[in-house]
Amino acid sequence: MRWQIEQFTFCDQTLTLTRDGKRTPLEPMVSEVLRFFCQNPQTLVSRDELIEYVWQGRIVTDNAVNRVITKLRKALNDDPRRPAFIVTYPKKGYQFIANINASVSPHQSSRGATEISFKEKKKRFKLTYATLILIIAVCIVCAEYLLHLAMPAATPLRLNEVSALTREPGLELYPRLSPDEQHLLYTEAHDGTIMLKLKSLLTGESVNLDHGADTWEGPADWRKDGKALVYLVTTANSCQYYLRTFVAGKLGPPQLIHNCPAGSYGKIIFTHDPDLLVYSEAAYQGGPFSLFSLRLSTGKKTRLVQPPPRLSGNSQFDLHPTENLLLISAPDAQLWLSLSVLDMTQNQLSHLFTLEQHTCCAIWNHTGDRVILPNEYPANQLVSYDLNGQSPTVIYADTHSISVPARHPNGQDYLFSAGTRDQNILYLSSDGSEQTTLGATSVDERLARFSGDGQKVAYISLASGFEQIWIYDLEKKTASKLSKFSKARHINDLKWSADNRFIFALARNELLQVDTQTGLSKILKVPHAQIAGLSVKDNNSIAFSIKSANNWQVHYYNIHTDKLIRAEQKWQFVSFAKTPEDTLWQDNKGGYFTGLTQLPVNSDTIKQVPLVVQHRFNLRKQANTWLWQQATARRYPLYQYDEQKQVKRLIATSDSSDFDWYQNKILINTLYYANSDIYRSEAGKH
Repeated sequence: MRWQIEQFTFCDQTLTLTRDGKRTPLEPMVSEVLRFFCQNPQTLVSRDELIEYVWQGRIVTDNAVNRVITKLRKALNDDPRRPAFIVTYPKKGYQFIANINASVSPHQSSRGATEISFKEKKKRFKLTYATLILIIAVCIVCAEYLLHLAMPAATPLRLNEVSALTREPGLELYPRLSPDEQHLLYTEAHDGTIMLKLKSLLTGESVNLDHGADTWEGPADWRKDGKALVYLVTTANSCQYYLRTFVAGKLGPPQLIHNCPAGSYGKIIFTHDPDLLVYSEAAYQGGPFSLFSLRLSTGKKTRLVQPPPRLSGNSQFDLHPTENLLLISAPDAQLWLSLSVLDMTQNQLSHLFTLEQHTCCAIWNHTGDRVILPNEYPANQLVSYDLNGQSPTVIYADTHSISVPARHPNGQDYLFSAGTRDQNILYLSSDGSEQTTLGATSVDERLARFSGDGQKVAYISLASGFEQIWIYDLEKKTASKLSKFSKARHINDLKWSADNRFIFALARNELLQVDTQTGLSKILKVPHAQIAGLSVKDNNSIAFSIKSANNWQVHYYNIHTDKLIRAEQKWQFVSFAKTPEDTLWQDNKGGYFTGLTQLPVNSDTIKQVPLVVQHRFNLRKQANTWLWQQATARRYPLYQYDEQKQVKRLIATSDSSDFDWYQNKILINTLYYANSDIYRSEAGKH
């Protein structure tokens, strides 16, 4: 069918839009939406109806529909503020208002060119419904019989019950069970240490795979025959992978098989070829991870074909239960979770599907026909998807947060770590004379930020089930929920506006503006990209940095006009302060500058401090005094430096890489309670 849409000609067979002789190719779903609109002109269509007839009822997100509509508007050069083609009615749907004339292409069948309206389609559907049900019923009976003979059911197994394999203090993570189901490898983080443990499930005895003081061991993996294991060992200045034999319950001596860059905290696994391993490493501390293979017999290392590294890169991967297919979990260009499969035999990479979620780390199920991953933070469910990203099924739900699962050797169960953490906000004076815990609940509170007048504190709390912004009044000593987020946002930073009217929230791939009077929020019109270093420039604009390729670039955003302006190219970060002289700049060579006139910082002490850590500013300045954190053994000491006296002193020690500073008052996080244990599921039909 061809349609004349105002000045455009649309052909639904060639998926093209033509104007003045220029042909524009359309993506398949964009073409399907346009064809649907052409068949139903001047009709108000709800989003659900659009999904039913265009996506044929497949599960799609609102963002997926929005993206298709946006692409169609762009192809038609349609301004959503003054639409000539597509009108959006909030909470109601869409209406295609352009003039349309339809004609049949010469090579098509000679059916009438009369348009079949959306309502007529519904009527015809109802008339044939009974006949279809009869046919489908017969087909189902036959299909069930044939499937019963040919293959097992593909319905995901539900994990009805779990039992604990560890009951230790601290955090037990990364479980791996030996093929004979008798020995459990896991990493334990407790009291500032991280160690790898090997536990006998027959006797309950455990052995520490310890490489000395100040070393962190794990995660680990078993060879498929259970007669060897590999694991990571790191210190502050080293990174190494080791191999050990395990025969008749006895560990052989550690054998160094690879030196990785210091600060590269990856993982390593065996493939189905006992001589070939896959590991991840970062070229530098804080950099993105890449995947490599290691041939043990020759020592040959090969960089694997993989998705472009973004954020932490390709650090999360899982091997297919029977084939050398590597499932890679990594952010896509818009920082959504993208799953890819690398066929290591053919050296071919293919995209599986993308989930518009802030979640992590999928694994294959036991048959390799589905994938399993935790849901979004705080991740208290395990969800199974088919290989098209459809038919999501919750196979296990818990009241605790669940980590990435691992397959049990019995072919149907899973292992995972589940637990709770209670992190509170500590309000203290810089001289240590005053300490108060703010808004303490039984769940995490974090990202505490003073208001511009120092009278209130905004922070993120899980008290309502998932991340919301709360406000603590320092005078009244009361806390109340502000935001009304309807889904998980994975927020990395908060900032008050200069006049305290708004709070800006930096999520993983978007920026939000929350009204402090109403709690209502809106998503700012910035690219879905890596964003870091959020600060408030003035009452009209905020500043942040966007990463393009391997470079950061400062941008300014006007909150009234939604205009995004790129700063001078030399600046990769800027942290604006209430006092202009305390503003900090970093150029693309790593140099530090202060004030609006950008005076160079000459202190060697300050030059060694990272400006940005985990997307947030780590270095602050008030007159001649500097404040920053420095990670040490999973703790975060907070240091103060007097530039005139050249004196550095320890203020406090925090349990997370975040703090805020107002005059002589400081906000940090302190860990009240943290515990997780390793559980084994018992699968069964739901």
